[in-house]
Amino acid sequence: MSDTKAGDKDPPDGGWGWFIVIATFITSALGTGSFYAFGVLYVAFLDAFGQSKAATSLVGTILAFGIVMMGSVGLALSRRFGHRTTVIAAGILTSTSLLVTSFMTSLYQVYFTYGLAGCGMGMAVVPCVEMIGVYFKRRLSLAIGLAMAGTGGGQCLLSIVTQLMVDTYGWRGTLTILSAMSANICVAGALLKPLNVGQSSATEYKVIPTSKDLSTEIGRASCRERV
Repeated sequence: MSDTKAGDKDPPDGGWGWFIVIATFITSALGTGSFYAFGVLYVAFLDAFGQSKAATSLVGTILAFGIVMMGSVGLALSRRFGHRTTVIAAGILTSTSLLVTSFMTSLYQVYFTYGLAGCGMGMAVVPCVEMIGVYFKRRLSLAIGLAMAGTGGGQCLLSIVTQLMVDTYGWRGTLTILSAMSANICVAGALLKPLNVGQSSATEYKVIPTSKDLSTEIGRASCRERV
């Protein structure tokens, strides 16, 4: 049996890596898409709870805070427990939080439960993006560009779909459906297969882009989307 480890090899630049791209596309679409869909739910929350516009809009602020701040936490957890485990756990947190929010009777309760959903979304995206750097080197820009296209797709589609669902099922039914959709983050997490079965942390691989490298690549991909 060979003693060669993944750390001694270059990334495959393809193969299962394309499934990692698909997983990142799914998580970014559901994560950022749910954030931009809040504009639709904001009106529903305003009518349902009868609170001021400022108090109601705070729900979206807490959601955004959770998405942004929990990215680094998700990255730390993924290097401790593995990317697959972390993203699946984040998917469970997101799905469960959205489902629980559908039963809330107070806006203050929504602050907590909807904020937890944002934490789950933030924990899911960054580990997926890092895994792309594990599987790709020469095609890293292309892979990240394709994966982050899910951000724009989620923004466009989920806002429209959420409005249709609110009109048809109400905001409680809509959150239940969004909860089921967010469960697909767990499916995306299951696709995050380590290069070696016995390895679960990106720190064990040869090619690990730094946060600066990833930010640069994501920035380039965003510029291409705007063009």
